[in-house]
Amino acid sequence: MDVTEQELLTRELRREQAYLAEAQSLIHAGSWASNLVTRQVLHSSEENNRLYGFDVSQYPNPFDLHYNSILAEDEPALTTKLENAIRAGADFDVEYRIRRPDDAIRFLWGILHHNPSQEIGEYVGITMDLTERKQAEQEREKLRQLEADLAHINRVNIMGEMASALAHEIKQPIAASITSANACLRWLAHDPPDLERARAAATRIEQDGNRAADVIDSLRSFYKKGTPPEREFEK
Repeated sequence: MDVTEQELLTRELRREQAYLAEAQSLIHAGSWASNLVTRQVLHSSEENNRLYGFDVSQYPNPFDLHYNSILAEDEPALTTKLENAIRAGADFDVEYRIRRPDDAIRFLWGILHHNPSQEIGEYVGITMDLTERKQAEQEREKLRQLEADLAHINRVNIMGEMASALAHEIKQPIAASITSANACLRWLAHDPPDLERARAAATRIEQDGNRAADVIDSLRSFYKKGTPPEREFEK
């Protein structure tokens, strides 16, 4: 009996299986086939076993192992999706988290396909490990939050500098107004009153008061739409 052709086919099949296993390992995606109604695992690739952290061949009912590894917070939504898809005989995908036997939490994404010619509840699919992608997204979110916090701190510092400059700019004309008011009172208290000098002091009070009002108006303009005017207090 010539078994050469059979041997060649066997070798080719093994080679293709090795290529498939290597490809699944590279993209962190495992293939499987299950009946979701009878809760039977018909096939589970090596990579799929690795994703879940156990070898299904060592357990009498690996379906329950897979399902019981799903985090309690994610299980209700996943169950609802499963039941709706089985009832409709439809394809679907679902994202969920599992806890492996080593207590590691993994983010998985399952894509399930139902062939109408197969039995009810019989699905084939792939499971992809999204853990590294999720962790990268979380790190990017942390970085974004740090950048937002830094921007907020910068704004607070700028506002502090503006407040200090404004306080200085407003304090100067107010102090000058007080000095001029005191001088005005002294000139009016003379006998006879020195009206000319009192009038000059009153004029200075008006000028310093207008200067303080201009600084305040400049500040208010920052909170209005449009191009802000020149900020005198930064000069």
